[in-house]
Amino acid sequence: MQLAQSITFKSANVSLTSTIQRYSQPAGALGADQNAKSVTDSKTRFDKASAALRGDLGESRDQGASRCFRGLGVEFVVLNNLVGGFFESLSWENVAR
Repeated sequence: MQLAQSITFKSANVSLTSTIQRYSQPAGALGADQNAKSVTDSKTRFDKASAALRGDLGESRDQGASRCFRGLGVEFVVLNNLVGGFFESLSWENVAR
């Protein structure tokens, strides 16, 4: 009995862009045309979306999403003294701080 050849990629704790680049290497070796219009158009769309995301994204508590966004260059604001979610509890006296 023969087993089919397979390949695996580690994608946990690795940036999204690194994972995409890693998948493209064997794809090219297997004959994928990485200069095809559909591929270059997709890369352009991804790069534009990444740039827009950097400008529009706020705080995210999703570890996987945060890692992906940080890999794209998004800087997160870290809030202190959080109780019960995404909001910081403040009294009216401390709202202006």
